[in-house]
Amino acid sequence: MLQAIADSIDDITQTEDVTVHGLSILPKLHMGPNSPPLDGMILKVLRSKWDMNSLTPKVWAQGHRQRKILYTAGASFNPVETAQLIQLTTEVMQRHFAQSSLHHTCRLTEKNIADSASFLQTGSNWLRELAIDNMSNWSRISQLTTELILNTMAHRQDDPITFGNCIHTLCLLSSTEETGAARSEVSEVLEKL
Repeated sequence: MLQAIADSIDDITQTEDVTVHGLSILPKLHMGPNSPPLDGMILKVLRSKWDMNSLTPKVWAQGHRQRKILYTAGASFNPVETAQLIQLTTEVMQRHFAQSSLHHTCRLTEKNIADSASFLQTGSNWLRELAIDNMSNWSRISQLTTELILNTMAHRQDDPITFGNCIHTLCLLSSTEETGAARSEVSEVLEKL
């Protein structure tokens, strides 16, 4: 039954509302101790939607919300899922940062600008939570996203949630040796703001 639910959620022909509803029922399933974990299902849905260029801000945010509910209920992030989530989040944020930063020259619609802002806000939430979850994530997050986080922070300074998530993540990352050099960059960005 669980596989049927996962397959139907993963079906790219489903509407956004059907996918969001499917994601919302996952935490309500009462799984036995020998059942397959749900942790990879949400990632599978998000990755599939992203790869097929059909990921919407609503599905992205619902995936984050539902994975957070599972995490709160005790379904911790496994290392493979974490690495894949960091990679997916980086890809999503890079595309939408580039898109939103070009809105002055490309004359994007208000909807496109709002969608990019939503993707960046949810992405910054993912990164913050993955950094808080486990110190072993810091190196990977730092390697893939430090510059992206700084750019997002500078570009989205009018959005206190995204800005706060970025600051929080950078503060965690700056406590490592690898990102100690980023401290001065963060200070410079903050001074400019």
